[in-house]
Amino acid sequence: MTLSHKGTDLGELNDASHGAFAAKLTTQAISDAKAGAIQDMFDNPFASSTQDNHLVPVVDQDGNVASYRYLMSEIIKDELLEKDNDAMEVLGAMHAATEEKVNSKVINTQLMKVLGDAYKEDLVKGNVANYIEISNQSSTKEDKELWGMMPDSAKQAAMDNFGSNRIMVRRDLYTNAFGYREFSMADAARADKDAPKAVEWLVQNTLVKLFGRDTANKIKTRERVVVELVKELKDIIVIRSGVVLVENMISNTVQLVALHGVPAMDAARNQYKAFIAAQEHVKVTGELRKYRLLAEQATGAKLSQYRNKVVELEEMLANNPTSDLIAEGLLQTIVEDASITKESYTYKDGLVGRFNEGVEKLNPVIRGPLKELLITKDTDGYKMAQLMISA
Repeated sequence: MTLSHKGTDLGELNDASHGAFAAKLTTQAISDAKAGAIQDMFDNPFASSTQDNHLVPVVDQDGNVASYRYLMSEIIKDELLEKDNDAMEVLGAMHAATEEKVNSKVINTQLMKVLGDAYKEDLVKGNVANYIEISNQSSTKEDKELWGMMPDSAKQAAMDNFGSNRIMVRRDLYTNAFGYREFSMADAARADKDAPKAVEWLVQNTLVKLFGRDTANKIKTRERVVVELVKELKDIIVIRSGVVLVENMISNTVQLVALHGVPAMDAARNQYKAFIAAQEHVKVTGELRKYRLLAEQATGAKLSQYRNKVVELEEMLANNPTSDLIAEGLLQTIVEDASITKESYTYKDGLVGRFNEGVEKLNPVIRGPLKELLITKDTDGYKMAQLMISA
């Protein structure tokens, strides 16, 4: 670890012209002030200091104190940097990142084989006019960048399946295979980015004149605010308002009654039963994951106990009437942005976080009912509404 990762020293805290001289004077003053506390450590070795002091000495080659570095306290890190102290969240993210790195080579190899087989099949049929080439010789800048960003293992897999340093992908499979880059109006203000001519004209003739210098970053910031505001509005309209839920239930009932001849009462009753079964499926699935993990770590009697629990939960899922439908994607949310997962370090998270902090400071008698009334994401009402919307 370099010194730059260990805090800011006194020379860096002073201005460039008088940094060394001022730092030397400050170092001596701090050393004098610390002398009493240092001596007290020797006189009372078992007494703990209550002073909140985070100045750490920096010594030279002879062991003399040459300066001091300020280390940020854990409290300041929590308040200013919003450090995530949830061990489960941090460990989960680390595990997911490790899994992705370990399996990426296998996934990339499988992808190249699938794309290669599809290209060879269409090549025999003479149906390759709708293919896009991804290589250093691609016709577009984005495809050249995509090839350049690929790891060596993926490029080798491409060579094995396509016979050269390129990838041929059908146009309708391009996004599924490689994703896409979200368009931003800020691209029109950057010389190195391609943007539609109409958008470029609009940005150059209005926003550049409005914002002046650093137009691209200013546009990007305001664009992010608007995008995150839209996400929250979609969440409110689709899930919290209940309008979409009611319309879904009415639509389902009408289809069952008009097209399939199901009695109206039976249609409503069975929809409720399906929701309860789907809710139970989600609960049991979570329990099953938990006990499978416990079984992997257990030995002896505990191992047998956890394995029996896994078998019991698997049987419950097998008997659940919604299992087959859920396996086919029934619970895919109709709003991609509607997620109970916290989006850290975003404008939306900051705004919602301040609101939640205010709610948490209220009297518990008021706080609980207010959160249920507002259907915040940590309430059972929100989770139930989200599940019913998805089902």
